Amino acid sequence: MQKTIYLSCLTLGLIVLITTIIVVFNIIENVEENAGNAGAFIGFISLGITSLSIMLMGALGVVGASISYIYKDKLPNILLYKIWWPLALTAPAAIIILYSAWSLLVNKNF
Repeated sequence: MQKTIYLSCLTLGLIVLITTIIVVFNIIENVEENAGNAGAFIGFISLGITSLSIMLMGALGVVGASISYIYKDKLPNILLYKIWWPLALTAPAAIIILYSAWSLLVNKNF
């Protein structure tokens, strides 16, 4: 059961990552040069899609990493089931959180 949940989290996280990259590049590629406010709206939509996918990937990565750590004695001892793969899915969310904290501290906008 742990093996299935772990693989499901890892697979869903990778599917979200690949789908987001394809969708956002497709949206940005189809914006015309003289789009004006429509271009800004499309940019906002692509940022929203990216933010939602980063949150979803982070949640799936945390669940996968938790299962990998808690059940490390019950999971097969191969590279696929190590904790580092699901933690790689949480990296974009962690980078955004650290950058936000850093920019608040540097700009002193409390």
